[in-house]
This record gives sequence, structure tokens and C-alpha cells, in this order.
Amino acid sequence: MGVGLTKPDPVDDVIWHVLPRYRTETDTMSAGQYGADIKRIRAAFETDSKNQRKKLVDTLRESPFVMAYDAGTHAKKRSKPSDLYLSSARRLRELFDGVKGVWLVDDDYECLRGEEIRELLEACGAPRSLQPISTSPGFTADQKLALRIQGGCADYSGGEQFTDFSVRGLDQWLSGHPKTDRETQSRKSLLLWEALAELVERNGAGNFSGSYQWSYHRVRSTSFDAKFVRLLNEAAWVPNGTRALLRPSDVPFEELGWPPNPVLLSKIRFKPPIIEMLAKEAGIDLGVLELLKKHGITSEADLRILLGDDKPSTIPPNGSPDEDKTAAPAVGETTEAPRAEPETTNESVPNAAPGNSGTVMPEASPQTHSATNGRTATGDHAGRIGNSPSQSNAAPRSGAAGGVNREFVSYITVRPDDDEADPDGLEQKERMELEEKAINLITAFDPRLQRTATNNPGFDLFEAGPSGDPMKWVEVKAMRGGLDDRPVFLSRTQFDAAWIHGEAYWLYIVEYASIPEKAALLRIQDPAGKGMNFAFDRGWRVIASQ
Repeated sequence: MGVGLTKPDPVDDVIWHVLPRYRTETDTMSAGQYGADIKRIRAAFETDSKNQRKKLVDTLRESPFVMAYDAGTHAKKRSKPSDLYLSSARRLRELFDGVKGVWLVDDDYECLRGEEIRELLEACGAPRSLQPISTSPGFTADQKLALRIQGGCADYSGGEQFTDFSVRGLDQWLSGHPKTDRETQSRKSLLLWEALAELVERNGAGNFSGSYQWSYHRVRSTSFDAKFVRLLNEAAWVPNGTRALLRPSDVPFEELGWPPNPVLLSKIRFKPPIIEMLAKEAGIDLGVLELLKKHGITSEADLRILLGDDKPSTIPPNGSPDEDKTAAPAVGETTEAPRAEPETTNESVPNAAPGNSGTVMPEASPQTHSATNGRTATGDHAGRIGNSPSQSNAAPRSGAAGGVNREFVSYITVRPDDDEADPDGLEQKERMELEEKAINLITAFDPRLQRTATNNPGFDLFEAGPSGDPMKWVEVKAMRGGLDDRPVFLSRTQFDAAWIHGEAYWLYIVEYASIPEKAALLRIQDPAGKGMNFAFDRGWRVIASQ
């Protein structure tokens, strides 16, 4: 005859009768007792109830029931799973070997070996790859101000929130790395690079960036390099032959022979290739040198033969001087050589751009439509992403003093952007898709550019400098057609950001963004600072005070 007793649930059995024995790290027990407890925990983990399994995992995460050892001292203790690395991961075991303060699962215990227990421990927080952990960035007031300027609004009224990440054990690894021999340094530096690449593969690139959120009239946000990324860029951990360890910025990545990873190379900033350094020192766009290298141009005579001594022109994409010389070069393959063009005439400029109601434009005279000719626009480049020529390359014209001036048809609108219809007649979803295509084309061309948070005010992409702080800001304008069809607009917020950042701010215009083989990229540096004269014509009567 039954007495009304039911079989105890295995999860509740573990929570109430097993784990209390592990609430303190000082308790000791035999290996047999420990093995029996782990067996009961594994059996409970196999429950069919999702709720019970979650309750078990949540309790195990906070319970120091896992035998562990210090990778540097080999001291042993019981720890929470989330404080440990799985020692079965060969790369991690070798990477942290000899590093004091990094704890790994002690698989000297037979009950902690095997894939079943590893899956249980991983579910409870013991990772197989590098473990990002939340941390405080510790920014100063000046650093916060710089981030708000980066985000397009220096002011704030509160609501500050930070998300930032470090990596468990990385500080200890970097501290001990210089004390090892040269062979170990080379091997472990490569292991760290591979472990970081594995982190990207498993978790994506999200943990490599932090975020700053604040309020001023509305919630605003911007992103920055995560704390461990900033640390990796500042510390000396990269081998360089027989010399001491160096910072990444002191070593060309190509010399290391490591497998490239686009995400890591956009975050960890190695020394630029020699050709890039030469371009910077000479003040020549990198694309020019790359193009010359591609076509085997090694002397001035070679270049004159290709261009024509008395009639310079752009270099055709295929390198043949007999092909169409009006085609724009590929992205990153640009030239500043002036082109011959017809005699300049005064063009008739309408008072409103097609499809843009309320637009105010200057009248058709050289005085009013030369909106900017105060500086030589050495930072303005146009390039082709696909194989179709761009029709938007503004031709330089000879100035009175023998310099180069560039005439523009530029104007100001007095109606906010959000009051206007989409310039390409697109729905919101179509607009977002077109802009995504444009950004994908740009970041594929230059992986150093990083995305901002969605709807970030003032700019869409940025490039971080050696310190991790932004050094280049990019606003992207995606067009279904080209600049011959319609203009692009900077909002007031975007113009303010352009004014604040000066020559570090770029306007990237992608023409024909939805057609990869035809897409053309125009890069305009310092669009706000290059404006020397601002024309106010008869259209301004509509808002003038009488």
C-alpha cells in the first residue's frame, strides 16, 4: 500500500540537497563524494522541463561547485562556472599557461571531463573562447565631451549610461607577456590573435564596441572602442623579430604572417603599409599611388606617355590610353590631374531644384553660384565602385591667378529635411535599404570605417585613431540616380557636425547605390569649412521680415 510519497524532482534535489554543500569554498570532501554530486547535477541538467532547467542553470551560475586551478600558480579552489575558462579549449589553455590569476576548470577530476559536462559548464557561464565581461569605461569629463561631440550634440541634461567590455584574463596576460622568452612571445601573440578571431566568429563584433547614451531634449547615443580594444591598441604585445615587443601601431601587419581578419584589422590598428605612409607624407591620395603601381608607372616619363604631355586626363580603368578617358577611376584609384574642357559659360540656374519644393537657389551669375572657391579642394575625390563611368566629376577650371578654382551650383534650403518628401521618391523601408547598400559598399572599400548606432545624428561612419577616439567622421548620402539628377542635402545637425570636425569630416555620396556595377563614390572633405561665400538670392524674400 502506497504512503502518498512522490519521487523527488532531480532539479530540486540538486538545489536543496547538493549545492548547499558548496556554499563555502573551505568545505572539503572526498573525490568520490564530489564525483557523485557532479553525476547528480548532470542528471538534473537532462530534465525535459525548460523552467526547471533554467532554474537549475541560474542556481549553478551562482554556486562555487567547480574545481579549478590557477594557470600561473596551479593553486586549486572551487569556483563559480562564470569565473572560469574551460581547460579543454587547447588555444585558451596554451594562451593562459603561466598567467597568474586566470582560473581554468580542473580536468584532473575525471567527473569534469567529457563533452556532456563541458556543455553543462558552458551553459552555466564557463566559456570555450575569450570571455567579454561588462566593465566601467572610466572616462574623464573631457572624454565624455569628446564623445558627445562625436555623437552630434555636446550638451546634455542627464541620463548618462555606458556599455563597455573588457576580457577576462587579458590584463594579467598583457602584464606577464613581456617577461617570457622571444619564442614564447611569438607563439602566444599569435594565439591571442587567433583567440580574438574566434571571439569574432562566435560572438560577432558587438563586444568590440561600447556605447554612450545621454539625454538632451531626447535620448542620444554614440559608440566607441571597447575597453579591451583600447588596451590592445595601447599595450606592447606584438613581436617584431629580435626586438622588444611593440604596440600594433609600430608593426606592419603584413610582416607578421598572421591570418588576416577584417573585423580585427578595423579595430586593432597596425602600422600602415609603406605605400600608405608615403602617400600621407607626400600629401597625395593613396588611390593615386595604388593606381600608378597597378599600371606599372614608375617614372614621370611613363606617366606623361600615358596621360599625354599636352593634354592630361584621367587614367582609364584598364590602363589603355586609347579607351574612354572620361571614365572615373575605381574607388581608391583617383587622380587630381586636371582635364581639358569646353570654354566656360554662364549656366542658367533655376530657382528651385526639381522635386524639392521650397528650395531657395542663387541666381545665375558667377558671383552667386560660386559658393566655394576659397581653398584648393585637395580632399575631394570621385571614384567608381563598379565599372560604369560617373557623370558627376566636377572639372577644375583655371583661376585668374593660375591656381585651381572649382565652381559649384550650391544653395541653402530653409525648410527642415523632415518636412520634405524623399528626394528619390522612396518609402522609408526602401530608403533604409538603399542606404544600407551604400554603407556596405563603402565599408567593403575601407574596412577601417565603423558604423555608428542607428539614427546617429550628424554622421553615419567613423574611423578611430590609435587611442581609440574617432579621428574621421563620415556622413553617407545614398542616391538611386546621380548628382546630375538631383542634389544631396546636409541637415542642420549634420552641417554642425561638419563645422565642428572640420577637415576630419567627410561627405560620402554614393551615386546609383542600388546598382553595384554602376555605383560611384564621391568623397568630399570638410564640406562646411570649404564654403567661403554664401549667396542669399530673391527666394529669401519669402521668409524676410518686412
